[in-house]
Amino acid sequence: MLSTQARYHARAIDQALRAPLRTASPPGRILDSWRRSFEQYQLDPGSLRGPRILSRYELRQHQQAAEDFLRVADGELGALHARVEAADYCVLLADAQGHTLDYRVSDRLDDECRRAGLYLGTCWSEQEEGTCGVAAVLTDRAPVTVHKADHFRVAFTGLTCTAAPVFAPSGELLGVLDVSAPRSPDDRRSQLLIQQFTRDSAQRIENAYFMHSARGDWVLCGHAQASYLDTQPDLLLAWDQSGRLTGLNRPARQLCLAQLGYLPQRLDELFGRDAPARLQEDHGEPLRLGEAHFHA
Repeated sequence: MLSTQARYHARAIDQALRAPLRTASPPGRILDSWRRSFEQYQLDPGSLRGPRILSRYELRQHQQAAEDFLRVADGELGALHARVEAADYCVLLADAQGHTLDYRVSDRLDDECRRAGLYLGTCWSEQEEGTCGVAAVLTDRAPVTVHKADHFRVAFTGLTCTAAPVFAPSGELLGVLDVSAPRSPDDRRSQLLIQQFTRDSAQRIENAYFMHSARGDWVLCGHAQASYLDTQPDLLLAWDQSGRLTGLNRPARQLCLAQLGYLPQRLDELFGRDAPARLQEDHGEPLRLGEAHFHA
């Protein structure tokens, strides 16, 4: 028999899906995920079952496959957890299939997070768990906060989960960084600072993985402010000895699409045929790409 809370949550989702304009519907991304969870994956919003957990062997296999990613992300995961630990948040890093491969939680919060389904080896795909932070990022490839009753399954409606994607230099999704709490204020605005922390940390992991992957290539670091180049470069582009672009980070991809309308294959498409020689000259002048200017 369903609990009162489960019945109420299932009814609220049913009403929102039937008449989204006449109910207090969640944000559009959440509502779309609810619809997929119900219609496409036929999940039960009243289910109290926890997430699927990988066996030790399965977890080890997935961790080995993501060994470089986990090693590069390790330091930033620790730094992020240090920022949010006092507010009773844990930090998860999932791969591109939604498997939790690394996990940081304080000893005093460990039992509570486990009861809430937050620990190593848990699986957070939309097909299995419905709407949740990791699943939303896997689907939409954009940062998100899934706050309490935004979750599709009632088992997770006590959680607040803020997640952000981490991309490889090729543009493929490497994984998802998630900051979650088993309890938090009802007001969604309480998560604004956590959202900023999560996005910033995901970008730092992404940039660190970019530099790790670009060993042996030329790398351009760019930023609108010259003083940020050494510590917080925004744009990263890598190319080999022949001038072929081997990687662009997310801001660089966005800039190319905005200014050129496509993703270039070679460095000279961006800065001309004499680009390699000019980029090695420290003349202090900003580079130009279309209408955009930045220091590099």
